[in-house]
Amino acid sequence: MKKIIFSFLFILFPLLSFASERILDFNVTLFIREDLSADVTEEITVVAEHKNIRRGIVREIPSQSGHKIRINSLLMDGHTHPYFTEDNGGNIEVNFGNDDFISPGIHKYVLSYTMKNAVIFSKDFNEVYWNVTGNSWAFPIDNASFRLTLPEGSEVINEGISLYTGGYRSKQSDAKQSGHLFFKTTKPLYPGQGFTVSVPFKNPNIKQPLGDKIKAFILKYIPPALCVILMIYYLITWFRFGKDPKHDGAVLYAPPNNISPALAGYILKRKFSLRLLSAAFVSLAVKEKIKISKKGSSVEIRQIGDAEPEKAEEENAVIKCIGSSKVLQLNGKYQAKVKNCADKVTTSLHKQGCIYIEKNYKFIIFPIFIMLLMQIFIFINIEAWPGIMGINIFAMLLSFAFALLSVNINWQLKAYMAIMILSFWPILFSRVEEIYFLISLILAIPYAVYMDNASPEGRKLYLDLLAFKKYIEKAEKHRTELSNPEDKLKIFADYLPYAYAFGIQSKWIKNFTKILSEEIIEEKLTSLGGRSFIASAAFSSALARSATPPSSKGSSRGGSFGGGFSGGGFGGGGGRGR
Repeated sequence: MKKIIFSFLFILFPLLSFASERILDFNVTLFIREDLSADVTEEITVVAEHKNIRRGIVREIPSQSGHKIRINSLLMDGHTHPYFTEDNGGNIEVNFGNDDFISPGIHKYVLSYTMKNAVIFSKDFNEVYWNVTGNSWAFPIDNASFRLTLPEGSEVINEGISLYTGGYRSKQSDAKQSGHLFFKTTKPLYPGQGFTVSVPFKNPNIKQPLGDKIKAFILKYIPPALCVILMIYYLITWFRFGKDPKHDGAVLYAPPNNISPALAGYILKRKFSLRLLSAAFVSLAVKEKIKISKKGSSVEIRQIGDAEPEKAEEENAVIKCIGSSKVLQLNGKYQAKVKNCADKVTTSLHKQGCIYIEKNYKFIIFPIFIMLLMQIFIFINIEAWPGIMGINIFAMLLSFAFALLSVNINWQLKAYMAIMILSFWPILFSRVEEIYFLISLILAIPYAVYMDNASPEGRKLYLDLLAFKKYIEKAEKHRTELSNPEDKLKIFADYLPYAYAFGIQSKWIKNFTKILSEEIIEEKLTSLGGRSFIASAAFSSALARSATPPSSKGSSRGGSFGGGFSGGGFGGGGGRGR
């Protein structure tokens, strides 16, 4: 009985070893011709069980610009076999077979094709850098081998030969050389893993074609030259048109042109912040239209004055947001009502500020043109994946859109968009030429954000506001000592919202304690929540917490001398069953 069982297992074990669809052998022969084209023969032995492999397999081969593929023939088990090809994003998909099912079991395919320009040229040597199997197979590969034949007169640089196995960009080397220019793996390859070989050699009879030399020159010098031109353009236009006018040190003792506190802060900073919303509330409190009270961990804002319209549009928006209840409670949690108020104040400040601030979108046209030109030069690279041009252009336009719109969004969304864009860059930019594109794009973002320019009226207003801010910072005693106490107190109260908008309210309050008594200051700030509350950033923080929605929670180059990786070079691709 035991003999029968062991005999049964002995027969069953080999069958179980083929119980899953896989590639038993993937053997490639590469013959390099003197015109630098390559004749490729791939012998692929598969186990078919009518799970994924029913009609045959699909071999996907990258057909890069300048490295066009021509399919010559396909055999299965020694006989001519039907096939058809499809274009898939610049890659050629060779569908082995037709609509008929193949028989289950082991089948050997022999695919023959020709590739143009299969040799990489460098300064000191030439190189065959070949992705033997590709890294996109859906099946494991038990054994893979690669045999290379070079043109007559070639001298192989043996110390520069490199073998790579594993996932994409892996430098693992579970492979060995076995004989002259014959290489094979020493371990099986799992789905998603591949086998890549790099062989450097010298051959005085092989000359780089003139067209390739021109392309190499363009790719070596044009992208960095365009990057330098763009940086010079950024600097010249910034200093001529984008740089803020320099303050001459003058002091202004009153706000210019009846500019409201929030608008004054917006023009100085060229953007909206929730501090400006706070300044609008403080301005209304000083005018005794509202009362701000600190009650434990919450803040109460109560309308106490009449509802007559204010001169400042953003302050009218605040009054409307308080609503008919005339009470607004800030309890540290998000309130759509406060967020709506912030949005309306933002819109109002943008509308008023556009008279003084010109968005110089016209200056962005030239950088976009230069980066598009850079993408064209990258695209003509004989090794470049054609689709990367479209993806890089998409990243460029997305970044510009983010930069141009960033003045209207809060910092959390800015950070999210920046992280989202940056997360793609390690994938998109893996070539030297693309690094110059990346540098140009990174510099373009702050350029687009800060390349806003004041109109003639805006430049004068900007300087006047700087002069007024200088007075606020110093609160000079001689400015108030000639007036009676009531006037001193009025100056303190009227300009406090401006100090708040400029972010220097604590300095304004501290300086006035030397002019007015602390008791008078404390009494005047009672309707604003008290001295310590208004002097600190506590009020802005309370508004920010109420106006900020909660975040959602939820789940190549050559490869010789160790400079390559698995998946690099020509060839490659992968496949699947059909």
